Amino acid sequence: MEIKLNNINFTYKKIGYKFKRIFNNLNLNIKTGEITGIIGENKTTLLELINKTLLPDSGTILLNDKELNNIGFSHQNPIEHFINTTVKEELLASIIINNKQVEEIDKKISDALIMVNLNNTYLNRKTNSLSSSELKKLSLACTLITNPKIILLDDPTYSLDLKDKQNLIKLIKLLKKRYNKTFIIATNDTEFLNVISDYIYVINKDVILEGTKYNVFKEYSILNELNIRQPRTIEFSSIVLNKKNIKIGYRDEINDLIKDIYRYK
Repeated sequence: MEIKLNNINFTYKKIGYKFKRIFNNLNLNIKTGEITGIIGENKTTLLELINKTLLPDSGTILLNDKELNNIGFSHQNPIEHFINTTVKEELLASIIINNKQVEEIDKKISDALIMVNLNNTYLNRKTNSLSSSELKKLSLACTLITNPKIILLDDPTYSLDLKDKQNLIKLIKLLKKRYNKTFIIATNDTEFLNVISDYIYVINKDVILEGTKYNVFKEYSILNELNIRQPRTIEFSSIVLNKKNIKIGYRDEINDLIKDIYRYK
């Protein structure tokens, strides 16, 4: 099964500004049950089109020739999208807005908070009192509480520390493996995508690069022109290959790379 974006054209139309063409005959095939990374310009706009927040000028976005539904969207700047005063009210609103019939609502709310490493002590906290990382976690909890099949994450690692990133990676991998969730992640955090993604698109008005993370991230010259940095493990492997003519391979994790270095040494 695939989410197919066929010949997507989209132009920003804002009163008082010149029209700006964002996508020009953009085509993507996104496999369900996988984690797809989106890097480059206009990546947030792409998620908004998939989510139907924006509508294309022309073209279609379909899942097996049918309209997409059951989508969850965790935003880049959550506070701009929250509509309620407290954490509990915001989680309840997510259920109501998505017309979900949920049994044991209090348990669902508690479970959603636990999944993102928050807890019930946050229920009566004001959303405007939360830190940036807590806001990101709440946004993800609001997304997960409706149990969507397709989950859109816009810059999910922004403001998260290393521990929070590691917990997010574990959660995404678990949801993919156990529940066959589809993730589409818009971010220029190549370290994060190198660990987690199955497939990557680098986009501007159209697709610039696509493929597995190894095939995309080894294209140093193209990425450099776009001000996109290679993940450190791949950057190091490329340097060793160029300077020492030793092919140690590409690794997702630093620890795996260290093992390879000792093995070759």
